[in-house]
Amino acid sequence: MSLRVQTILVIAGLTTVAALAAGFGAYALASREEFRTIDAFLAGRAHSIEVLLETVDDLAGPERGPSPRNPPIGPVGDQGPPELRPAGSPPPERARDDAFLSLRLGVIVDDVAGGAVVVRVTEGAGGAAEDPARRLLVDLINTPSVDVELPAIAVPLGGDEMLNVDIDGTEHRMYVKLLNDGTTINVARSLDEAQSTLAGLRRHLGLVLVPVIMLSIALGFLAARRLSRPLETLSESAGRVALTGELDVDFRTDAPGEVGSVARSFRSMLDSLSASREEQRRLVANAGHELRTPLTALRMNADLLSTGRLTEADAEVALAAISAETRELSSLTGELVELATVAADVEHCVSTDLREIAERVADRARRRHGAEVIVEGRVSRALVQPSRIERAITNLLDNAVKFGPPDTPITIRVDSGSVAVIDGGTGIDEGDIGRLFERFYRSAPARSLPGSGLGLAIVDKVARDHGGGGFARNHANGVTVGFTLQPLGIVHRESASASIR
Repeated sequence: MSLRVQTILVIAGLTTVAALAAGFGAYALASREEFRTIDAFLAGRAHSIEVLLETVDDLAGPERGPSPRNPPIGPVGDQGPPELRPAGSPPPERARDDAFLSLRLGVIVDDVAGGAVVVRVTEGAGGAAEDPARRLLVDLINTPSVDVELPAIAVPLGGDEMLNVDIDGTEHRMYVKLLNDGTTINVARSLDEAQSTLAGLRRHLGLVLVPVIMLSIALGFLAARRLSRPLETLSESAGRVALTGELDVDFRTDAPGEVGSVARSFRSMLDSLSASREEQRRLVANAGHELRTPLTALRMNADLLSTGRLTEADAEVALAAISAETRELSSLTGELVELATVAADVEHCVSTDLREIAERVADRARRRHGAEVIVEGRVSRALVQPSRIERAITNLLDNAVKFGPPDTPITIRVDSGSVAVIDGGTGIDEGDIGRLFERFYRSAPARSLPGSGLGLAIVDKVARDHGGGGFARNHANGVTVGFTLQPLGIVHRESASASIR
């Protein structure tokens, strides 16, 4: 599965989940609010019926005593002097209660008669069933739904219950309350209207969610296209490099974020490969040029010897020349191999005293060349590859012995992060100092002497692999040639840093 398809699926999936979650949340909230409204309506109607029953009991209080649940309306003296009321009119409190009763009863009867609710009031053993007014009220409330069979719900005395029930094949929401005198009030309302409202909400949510999901897929496609296009271009470039070997492919490196970082890293890798390939090409070309001279000399001397017409003295000269050219060729081959494989050196970097390495190289030079070598400087530790540093110092010292005046002391100066070899030579031409560390480069005075021009190139390579570089300068008493190391021995080159443990 491609990155583009994966991105589309992820974005579309996340958007769809978010949209569905929002839709389900809105539906759940609306459903809860709808049922809360129904529950409040049923509880309100049940409370109205309870108040009506209490009011009837209160109004009947003067004739048959106080209600078992409520005290009388008030003392007789509070009803006012009879002589001040119109003949045949009820007391004002009684008139006010009658109006209240009529209003409450009218609301209940309208709801029941209109089919909005199903109401059933069942008198208990402690109710006032002998009261004609109360019995009339109960019959009036029950009459519209007298033929409806309601399920029996067990409720504790004084308690209530709200639940869904099936009445004549229709789902209803029913509120049941058991009064303290044993009277049961059942108020039920059909859920058809609520379910119709919720079904409409579901349809509207579906109409909204489908376009949202389609839009999320379209946005996911655009985002995936924008994200994957640089990667696809990068992949095509990598494939072209692998197929053709061409490193000068062109692709964008200004993409934002991680994609741009990958593109820039790939560009940097191609540039490094291109530089390495060019370096190898120059190495092969220079090596071929340097090898051609000794090989030509060997072939010519061998041809002369094969003729058999040389005198004994000339034959000895030819053999000596062959021996010298063979040694030169062997030395050149060794230096070429070392320079070509120096980056593949897997020696571990360890904390090493540079002065100790310099002392070891100086002792070897004293024995080999009989030269006077002085080591100056204090203890200087660095994180290096010891054998490569030793080879670099050896090359510097060999150059000083070769080009310096005989019987002149040579000084190795070790400082913090640098090693320099000082000799008393005649100096280096200023035009040659800038090219001194190039491969196969030899100044005019050096071309008549043995050597390949690779010794200082190896020194510079070792120094650069350790974060430094080679340097050369003239001074009043001779020449100073050396190299620097990065402070603390931090190695930048991958070939060296990969070996640190």
